[in-house]
Amino acid sequence: IVVYIYSLNYTKFLSENFFLCGWIFYLCGITAVYSAYRAYKTTKLKSRFAYSTISQLSYILSSIFIANKLAIMGAVLHIISHSLCKISLFFIAGIFSSVYGVHSTKEASKLAPHLKFWIACLAFCGASIIGIPYLPGSFGKDLMIISEMQTHHYSSVIFLICGSLINILYIFPIIKAGFFTKKVGKKSLIEIPLTMRLAI
Repeated sequence: IVVYIYSLNYTKFLSENFFLCGWIFYLCGITAVYSAYRAYKTTKLKSRFAYSTISQLSYILSSIFIANKLAIMGAVLHIISHSLCKISLFFIAGIFSSVYGVHSTKEASKLAPHLKFWIACLAFCGASIIGIPYLPGSFGKDLMIISEMQTHHYSSVIFLICGSLINILYIFPIIKAGFFTKKVGKKSLIEIPLTMRLAI
């Protein structure tokens, strides 16, 4: 819509004027940080990933409104990497809820040591969404940050970094429970259906 209907030039004209559309950078930034905070505070696993999605989409929208080639590349790349990683996170949450009847992060943390492979998948996808260097999600975020720096949208850079740091707070506890819990006895678990495993 921005590239082929409004055009980059017209979008840039709008976003460079604070009263026309420039305020949207602050709206996106506040939305991103607030929804990341809500993700951190919620105890429901699926809700946590849903709030995280709102946060990531806010970064993407903010980058799109910069309306130059680099910003659009970063936004599109992050749409692709984020969608693949986030759907995997929702599928893993689906394993917890559908197979084991676990919905809260506290219950998931208790089960995590017995599902190390799936927690490793969660760690990879979570770290990618955070933007850990050289993982898929980092490349789009890097391009978005570079384009924001080049166009002097420093507030957007601060919002993105703050949101990413909050992401660590709500992803890491489940990973910690999966790999760093001491004295975990063996537990017999229901086998995860093949269709669910193949989807992930």
